[in-house]
Amino acid sequence: IIAGQPIFGTANPTPPFGAYGINQDFRMPYVQNYNLNIQQQLANGIIFQTGYVASTGRKLSLLRNINAPTPGTTGVLQARRPFNTAYPTTAAINMLETIGNSQYHSWQSSIRVTNWKGLMVNGNYTWSRQMDNGTDVRNTLPANSYDLRREYGPGSIDLAHIVTGYVAYDIPKYTQHAKLLTQGWQLGALFQATTGTPIDITAGTNRSNSFDNKDRVDVVSKAITGVQDPATPGGARRYFKADAFALPAVGTFGNIGRNALRGPGFSATDFSIFKRTPITERLRTEFRVEIFNIFNLANFANPGTNFNAATSFGLITNTRNGSGAPGLGQGEPRNIQLALKLIW
Repeated sequence: IIAGQPIFGTANPTPPFGAYGINQDFRMPYVQNYNLNIQQQLANGIIFQTGYVASTGRKLSLLRNINAPTPGTTGVLQARRPFNTAYPTTAAINMLETIGNSQYHSWQSSIRVTNWKGLMVNGNYTWSRQMDNGTDVRNTLPANSYDLRREYGPGSIDLAHIVTGYVAYDIPKYTQHAKLLTQGWQLGALFQATTGTPIDITAGTNRSNSFDNKDRVDVVSKAITGVQDPATPGGARRYFKADAFALPAVGTFGNIGRNALRGPGFSATDFSIFKRTPITERLRTEFRVEIFNIFNLANFANPGTNFNAATSFGLITNTRNGSGAPGLGQGEPRNIQLALKLIW
């Protein structure tokens, strides 16, 4: 630090100032993994496996504001901060601590067909539940830094149901004529389907007077989810009823839990045609036709979750992969790609 140089961006900063720290009792996080599986060969080249897979995380890092003002409707803001007497010019003190916990429980099943009359199959299904009291631990504060039990809920990466797999089929030789044209064909498909990720409904305004701006809303009626056509065709799509929620009373954080709703699911199937042609003993070509999202299913992004943003709250305004020109990847519309490879 150079003497006389401002450290807060201006020569005469105005308190209170924010601060960031790491708890002196910071511990080493740890995760315990355990599973029990049963595997059975159903037939020659067909194997089925099913089992319970789980993990437990303890002493995980979590960020919270240890100097947040106690929620309320009266009193001077700065006076309601716990460290106001010791540090009267300090506002938020975001502290990184090892106070996070997580749980993951799942039932996973798979079936594999290694080679049955030219057919290869790998199918997987997972039913799971992932719970924690903070997922994006370095960038997200809890709604109430003094009550982490209210933060315990579905993790931001929780997917209740996951189905994945692939199928490959080597088309058998059906003639001995025109071998370069009629032999070496393979069909393939890759599929994936999941339920949506959890979404956190926030108030978007400081109702608790804690000034962390992480307050949630009150639930006043059942929030029916499911993509519905808007009143004006061609616009955004409504995913849940906005009038199912209301701003909480001043001095409270809202009664809805963290990540209480779940966004739209995802489903896509990619299809491919391969043609392998030998040129010499050491040189061959591979021609591919790959069709991504062959059924052209629309995979929507999560809706707006900020209650204070009335023009977007509960509305889906984009697809999973974001805006811009269509390309390859999750959430994109149908794409067809041609490729030719030389292999030696």
